[in-house]
Amino acid sequence: MVTRLRRNAIECPIVAYVPVEGAIRGGERLTGLSGATQVVAYTPQAADALRAVIDTTVTSIPHAISPVAPISAERRQLREAILPLCRSRSEGTWILNANRNDGRKRPEVTLAAFAEIASLIPSATLLMHCAIRRRGVDLAIERDRLDLRDSVIFTHDHASAPWHVQRLHDLYASCEIGVSSSTGEGWGLIAAEHAQYRAAQIMPAHSGLREIWGSSPQWISPGRPVAIDWVFDGGEPEPRDLAAAMLKLLKDPERAAQIGRACEIVAKQVQYSWQSIGPRWIDLVENLAWGKTNQR
Repeated sequence: MVTRLRRNAIECPIVAYVPVEGAIRGGERLTGLSGATQVVAYTPQAADALRAVIDTTVTSIPHAISPVAPISAERRQLREAILPLCRSRSEGTWILNANRNDGRKRPEVTLAAFAEIASLIPSATLLMHCAIRRRGVDLAIERDRLDLRDSVIFTHDHASAPWHVQRLHDLYASCEIGVSSSTGEGWGLIAAEHAQYRAAQIMPAHSGLREIWGSSPQWISPGRPVAIDWVFDGGEPEPRDLAAAMLKLLKDPERAAQIGRACEIVAKQVQYSWQSIGPRWIDLVENLAWGKTNQR
């Protein structure tokens, strides 16, 4: 995109905000970013990786995490309010994967992992807040094939998208555990929003996520190597690893609560607030407008 803009004689300052979703594969596909006036990565390590492959000024500014609404009701009431047709599943532990259904996020891995433990913890429910279908993957067919119709809820079956913010926050507050089966991640906003409700997060140990979250989540192995858009090296988690992590937290609620508290602390850090991040963006834009390149 930056190359196209420059070819079209766009001479104004261009700022590119770039998520680095894994180790960079050679960098040839990122060289066009050298035409940007300023490249901004989400984290310092991501900025270092970009500096190694492009020739322009690179800095880092985190993705802001907006505060969530206070919990508006007891958990069972929330569940029955947002998903009234699922009252039979309103007890027990709810596990949430709210990442979109695409080839990088791979929600089908979460579904396969849950199939390994559903019969061991019959009261557990997996909620998938994403599109049910993408090319080559139909989560509804897969759910039925795995005999999970009773314990897996697709929120899009019960309400059309998009969900308004309060309802989404109520969904977060309804789920004690959040999971990701992504093959790579530059930030992971869903986990950060969900963690503000003290929800334990299970994540693949991708380098970008480790930089942000430290020791707070329940980590699993990134799994087998995969390419992400032929730009980054990622990893697809093994269902058995994710299943083991879910089972561990389901069997040990105290451990899940401990992880939830640790994840909440990370998600609510002042450095990720708009009060901290907004002025940094204002400084960057003002400096570019006045022909400066340094940020305070």
